[in-house]
Amino acid sequence: MSAPLPLLAPDDLAASARFRVLDASWIYPKLNEAGIDVRQRYAEAHLPGALFLDLAALSLPYPNAPDVPALRPPHPDTLRRLLAAEGIGPATPLVVTDFDGGTTTAPFARLALIDAGFADVLLLDGGNAGWAAAGLALTAERPRFVTGAASTPTDDGRFVSTATTWQAIACGAATVVDARAMASNDVILPARFAEVEIPTDVVLRPGEVVVEAAEGQRFRSPAELAAIARTRGIARNRPSIITCHFGLGAAAVATALEIAGHPAPAVDAASILGWATEPSRPS
Repeated sequence: MSAPLPLLAPDDLAASARFRVLDASWIYPKLNEAGIDVRQRYAEAHLPGALFLDLAALSLPYPNAPDVPALRPPHPDTLRRLLAAEGIGPATPLVVTDFDGGTTTAPFARLALIDAGFADVLLLDGGNAGWAAAGLALTAERPRFVTGAASTPTDDGRFVSTATTWQAIACGAATVVDARAMASNDVILPARFAEVEIPTDVVLRPGEVVVEAAEGQRFRSPAELAAIARTRGIARNRPSIITCHFGLGAAAVATALEIAGHPAPAVDAASILGWATEPSRPS
């Protein structure tokens, strides 16, 4: 059964030879109590032909938070160069997946790829778990890693700077959404960020835009997501900027709004980490 854009159903991916697949699985180290090695997990069980996009290796630490192992979008040139070495160019159709239903790091990776100029990038509906639940096989054959030196990101596409967020707040130019997984910062970030708050217009948590299916998480239906957006006052005809702790949850919520028909919601990649040191924000 077909899935709504920007999603691709597992059966549709299996039936098509036009897509290259990138596995962007990652676990925030502070929450990885089981000590899972995502690279090893990928090597042992991945979609046939999938490449592992090593977001952690490609992410530079935030200057004000070198102790926070956050993801940052790789520089577009870095992504283009590394993927070109795998025969992937800007016009190559791509599908991004992860081990958590395609709802956690895959949306973040997809936006980074779009900002790097890749024109046709979809998410696997249900991620690796959805693929397996559809009766399709994962494999340990031919693991390949897309990795390299970290590079300074840019903020001029779907990912925007904290300065852009503050300007939008000051001018009332966009609906600013708090998409932190939880209301406080202290579980995710060091204690010095505990009191940092972005003055957002509305709260929409990543957990509200997904459902727990038997095979794992997946995004809610377009109708459900549109209803949630309406209830929260997030209008389709008004720009929106999604914030969180450091961009990951924001990318998931931005994707959910896109599924609901909202045109290209922006993501503040640095979010709380950037807001803490943004010179133009009010103290």
